[in-house]
Amino acid sequence: MKIRISAIYCLFFCLLFPLTVVHAQIPFRVKEYTYFDGLPSDKVLGTAFNAKKFLYLFTGKGISVFDGYRFISFPNFNNDINAYFFAEDTLYFEDQEGLKYLDTRTFTNTPKTIKSKNYSDTDPNNDHFNSIYVDRKNRIWCNDFNHIKYINAEKNAISFLVFPTQTELFDNIRFFEINANEIWIATPRGWFIWEEKTNKVKKHFDPKLANADVASAFQIDAHTLAYSSVSNEIILWDLETATTLTTLKTPRDQAIVGFSKSARTVFMHSNKTIWTIDVKDFTTELIFSTDKRIRNVNHDQETNISWVSTDHGVQQLISPHQGLKSYFTNQKTEKPNPFISLIEHNGAVVALNESGEIWVLEREKFKKVYANNENRKIYSLGLIENTVVINASDGIFWFKSNKLIRIPVDLPEGTAAKKIVKTLITPQGELWILFSKGKISRYDWKSLKPINSSFANDAEFWDGNIWNDIAVDKDGVVWLAGWMPSAFGISYFDKKQQKFIEISENHINPVHEKFVGDYYNRIGIGEKGNLYFSAFGGWNQVDYTGKITKQVDPFQYKIIGNHIVGISEDKDNNVFFATEEGLHIYLREKDQVVRITTIDGLPINDLTYGYLQLQSGKLALGIQGALILVSPEELLKSSLINRMELSQIMVNGELRFIDNNKITLGKTENNITLYFSSLAYLDMGQVNYKYRLDAAHEWTEIGHNPEISFNTLSPGDYKLTVACYDNFGNIQQKTVDIDLIAQPPFTKSFPFYIILSILVFAIAFGVHRYILNKQRSEDHYKRKIKDGEMQTLRAQMNPHFMFNTLNSINSYIVNNQTTDASKYLISFSKLMRNILENSRQQLIPLTKEIQTLTLYLELESARLDHIFDYTITIAEGIDQDNLYVPPTLVQPFAENALWHGLLCKNGNGKIEIYFSLIDGNTLEIIIQDNGIGRRKSTELNKQRSPKHKSYGTQITCDRLNLANPRNKVIIEDLYDSHQEAKGTKVTLIIIL
Repeated sequence: MKIRISAIYCLFFCLLFPLTVVHAQIPFRVKEYTYFDGLPSDKVLGTAFNAKKFLYLFTGKGISVFDGYRFISFPNFNNDINAYFFAEDTLYFEDQEGLKYLDTRTFTNTPKTIKSKNYSDTDPNNDHFNSIYVDRKNRIWCNDFNHIKYINAEKNAISFLVFPTQTELFDNIRFFEINANEIWIATPRGWFIWEEKTNKVKKHFDPKLANADVASAFQIDAHTLAYSSVSNEIILWDLETATTLTTLKTPRDQAIVGFSKSARTVFMHSNKTIWTIDVKDFTTELIFSTDKRIRNVNHDQETNISWVSTDHGVQQLISPHQGLKSYFTNQKTEKPNPFISLIEHNGAVVALNESGEIWVLEREKFKKVYANNENRKIYSLGLIENTVVINASDGIFWFKSNKLIRIPVDLPEGTAAKKIVKTLITPQGELWILFSKGKISRYDWKSLKPINSSFANDAEFWDGNIWNDIAVDKDGVVWLAGWMPSAFGISYFDKKQQKFIEISENHINPVHEKFVGDYYNRIGIGEKGNLYFSAFGGWNQVDYTGKITKQVDPFQYKIIGNHIVGISEDKDNNVFFATEEGLHIYLREKDQVVRITTIDGLPINDLTYGYLQLQSGKLALGIQGALILVSPEELLKSSLINRMELSQIMVNGELRFIDNNKITLGKTENNITLYFSSLAYLDMGQVNYKYRLDAAHEWTEIGHNPEISFNTLSPGDYKLTVACYDNFGNIQQKTVDIDLIAQPPFTKSFPFYIILSILVFAIAFGVHRYILNKQRSEDHYKRKIKDGEMQTLRAQMNPHFMFNTLNSINSYIVNNQTTDASKYLISFSKLMRNILENSRQQLIPLTKEIQTLTLYLELESARLDHIFDYTITIAEGIDQDNLYVPPTLVQPFAENALWHGLLCKNGNGKIEIYFSLIDGNTLEIIIQDNGIGRRKSTELNKQRSPKHKSYGTQITCDRLNLANPRNKVIIEDLYDSHQEAKGTKVTLIIIL
């Protein structure tokens, strides 16, 4: 939306009434809105706010609503508005069709007709409802050509003929409910009073009011009535005493056609001009003028913004920020004449302009106290012993009683060609005069005689640099700032060495990249030992030792303008600094820079002249022809006024209105755009917005544009929150909270998911049944194959074991050990019975497996003359009777340990067998011997029987793998500390 700025500074008062003493003035900034910005018509009768603070505009083509960003027009409603009145949220108005009312709580409502106009008869009076007013009992008062009338709750019109020959009343009537039972009526033929008791209209009881030719009237408060006359007088009437307070002549002898009021000010306006009225001292002051016809003025008390309705659109008068006040000299000059030097003296601001004039701002009055008729070249002001000092081309002077008194100081030769930058008294009682070039002149302050001892700095230090400022910090140290091409522009004075020390020396600041430049302009003294040095291209913060502690420049922060001059620190350690593009503020806590410009109320943006921090903490800024006072505390307050509303909604490209901030989207409505506003009516760049979809989400920044678009919004319930904050980071408390319900299409709805789930379940169940049946058939065949393989392996293993056992019995018989052979044969028969019984089973209880294993080890121990011992350990918690394992599982490994590990061992051998559960589903069996180890056993076997191959352990491994691929057999060689073999450990991991 294009917004034209028709006037930047409406200071017509200054141009019309040039005085040497002026008060604080308001440089209104004006925005103009016309048809090209969205208004239905340039003819604007007036404006009014509803309860939510949307601005209603009444135009030649209907009603429009403005939210600060966009105009919202009511569809199918474009009639010319002739009169209107707001009663809370109800708008009463007259258009071409009749008298209507509109509920403004939501934009969805349409106007309803109270009384229609009748154009079919010869009576013109029933076609007019002008000057609408609604009293406390909802009677609608209005007028036509000849009558005063009201319409009661039953829509009955009661009319009073008061002007039989008057045919030009139209909107020149004003109604006031002074008391609960009477209505005062102001007309061009005098004041009338309607009494409810008699239901009659009669002339006012006071003859002066009864005969007054009223042009416009307004009730200022419960005690004061104001009205203007056709004879261009303004009368203030005391309602309590029924007497005239004062009679004023209208300014410029113009007819006053309207009154209005803000929180603290009463306004009146003619067709071209707006004034204020001071009801205390009965004075008026011009504040705004235009070349367009003013129809109405409406003041928003919260924002302090005025809305001026004209025949060429509406004009928005924006007051400066509450922390800014401007004082203008009202003088016209052919060349620029800014205020270049400022000091504070006894609570007043003394200001020097470029032409050498001296002005004083004291008690809100800005006056010239020295005209410089001698055309003396004056460079700057100073303050010594609470007396103003003038630094001029021909010397330095006291400024007393508005006169210049020369201070008898012998200045060096060539002073006239130099600029005196500043004078000060050092803590040592010396007067120092700083020139723009060359050495500082030093004098004893009491005698004003030159001090012979010189500075220890070399000539290059003084002759090769340009000096811009000198200041004494709170510790009494003198600091110097300027342009030092061969170094950097900051130095401090060392009293012991009588020398200025450059802080760019490596022992102070070894990293020179921290300097923002080599041309420093001004020095600011802060709290907590901080000093600030402004420069071309940024500023530095320096501590009392000279160490740079902060660097602020346009590369890191949003600084507009490279010429940074005045700089200071407020009580919250925020840093204010001025450039040619406005007043900048470094917000310490947020570590960001914000800018104050003409948008906020500065008369101009170029602030590169006088700059002074006052003892109160305020800032004084010198500009062209004016002085600005800045209150940092007020300036940093938010201009947002805790308003925030949803304006419009577009769903799938179509406009939709809602109630109670609840939005339900249909199944095919997934594209939505939300428009909202802070309703502060600030410039777009002063308000930022952010949103989140619910409390669990992070905030999303959307900048200055107050709208959000969601494309292909996913179904769900959202708690959308929109918040706003100003350019200082102040967050407004009020937010827009929206319940956003996005309904899914049928293909994403709950019933569809149920049907789809049932269908998928049925298909899956059918497929599952088919696969299960097929799997069962395959498993049946696989199981038969596996059983056959297991039987084959057991068939291979059993003869192998029997062959080894029979060999042992045979050895007893050969050695004539018949008794032992008989015992051995009995044990063998038990063992064989167990093996035959177990061989029929896929799995056997662990108890039977251990019995079989024990029989085997006993047989072998007896046969080998007990050359080895064995132990079988079963961990606690193992239920041997209910834990099942494949039969003849451990015996082959025990046999291997005996025959390949212990048989060739010197000394007694040992076999240890452990059964334990790793978890409820895994059995661990460890078979460990202390034999000769696998390597030596392999070598002996090759020597004794190179072609012999043992099958027992391999068959067992195959059985375990066939039973479950996750079963494991782990064989480890054991060594002592000398890496000598000391046995073998076999670990079986069996998944039960």
